[in-house]
Amino acid sequence: MHGSGKFDESGEPIGLDDGFLTMLRPYRGLREHNFHVVMQALFVVGERFHSSDVIDRKLVESLWSMCSRTRCWGLDPKGMLRRNNLISEEDIRRLESWIEIFERSTFGLLRGCPPHDEVERYAQYIIDVGPSDNIRYFIPLMQRFLEDPDCSSSDPSVIAEALGRLGASARDVLPALYAANKRTYPSYCDVEAHDTIANAIRLIETDR
Repeated sequence: MHGSGKFDESGEPIGLDDGFLTMLRPYRGLREHNFHVVMQALFVVGERFHSSDVIDRKLVESLWSMCSRTRCWGLDPKGMLRRNNLISEEDIRRLESWIEIFERSTFGLLRGCPPHDEVERYAQYIIDVGPSDNIRYFIPLMQRFLEDPDCSSSDPSVIAEALGRLGASARDVLPALYAANKRTYPSYCDVEAHDTIANAIRLIETDR
């Protein structure tokens, strides 16, 4: 519904009037909520991507359609929004960051990575911009990142900092953060990782 849309029984197209793509044509400004909704939808279907050898072709087409049309309409200098000076430089940068996070996360899921292994880019966006009202969906993914043995040697700083930004909303993740703070990380990030985890724990514990 946010991408290439669906069709009803009579073949008529169905789409959201203010969805991710439709907000661009005609352009009515960027809706921050749309980015967070499509990222949640991506990670939901990502559970199927990484565990199945067969993927719904229409679903993948919708993902690529959303990416390619966004670039064509909103980011290409010759596209309708930039060509007609309808979109500001600030919104161009924001839209570009959305589609880059979405595309790179999609690539990872299609390679077979589980959703929690691809949540770091979204966590960085939370740090840079802030969460939306569906953040409770993403918190367990970040917790799974911290608890996954395959991720235990990775630098957890981005995930930890994002959780710290969420304060009391991330209180259920404290046990995973305590455990993460006891691990040893590669020398290039060990000190920073422990400092970031400790600060996240402090922010969560002191937030009321």
